[in-house]
Amino acid sequence: MIGLSAPWLTVKDGSFLEPDVADGSFRGFGVNSELGVAVFVHPRVGLNAGNRYRAIWFDKASGASDTLYNLRPRFRETSGSVAVGASFTF
Repeated sequence: MIGLSAPWLTVKDGSFLEPDVADGSFRGFGVNSELGVAVFVHPRVGLNAGNRYRAIWFDKASGASDTLYNLRPRFRETSGSVAVGASFTF
């Protein structure tokens, strides 16, 4: 599985420009991938397991001045995890 994402983050009172305090907002883009296997134990019931990886880059920020800024270098966050799930087909 491969996917794209459009993340956004708001930090409560995370921006200040003396004497103003406001929420800080971040926007960006990301990619998701998962490699795994699915086994159907019944024609309508399946079990799946895999390894999931996600990378997010925040490249735009705004705050107390209400100006949209480009972040260079971009702020990046990555994560990886094991994913286990089940499915049922109606």
